[in-house]
Amino acid sequence: MSRYSEIRRQITHRANLAQYLESELGLSINWSSYESGMCVCPLHGDTQPSFSISQVDGVWLFNCFGCHESGTIIEFFLRYYQLDSIKTAMELICERFDISESLDTIRESMCAIGGRFDLKKRTTSAHIVTANKCRIMLGGDPTNKGNISRIVEVYGEMNQALVENDFTRIEEIAEEISCAIRENSPR
Repeated sequence: MSRYSEIRRQITHRANLAQYLESELGLSINWSSYESGMCVCPLHGDTQPSFSISQVDGVWLFNCFGCHESGTIIEFFLRYYQLDSIKTAMELICERFDISESLDTIRESMCAIGGRFDLKKRTTSAHIVTANKCRIMLGGDPTNKGNISRIVEVYGEMNQALVENDFTRIEEIAEEISCAIRENSPR
């Protein structure tokens, strides 16, 4: 088991989401059993209970039938506090639940893998933006053979860069496509 997986396991087993919802957020959970209940969803404007919470194998899980969010306390903190990283969510949970021995370990190990998460997110976003630019380049004329062959070539380059997590190359491709769009756009 990786260090990240072990830290995540410790946090999800030790942090009680149900207790947090009741004591910190003031929500009233309608319990159907000792390990399962419903309340209004704190993630969106909710007037009827749509937020299900249950404990499975020692881990508190949530699922909202209104906004369709689900996960563990880590995903809840990410969404509720609108945090930008899993590392930040895990640190906040450790502080709120006084899981101090995990906090230092999280900071050490997440620094090592945090860059990879950020790069992967940036690379994927750049890939999506570039794909959309390729669609713009077609400009409603899918019979334009010159553009189609260039787009096929660009997709091949982009997919290779995505496999290699080459964010810089994807950005370069996006800029090339932007220039081509500007050159071909009617003035």
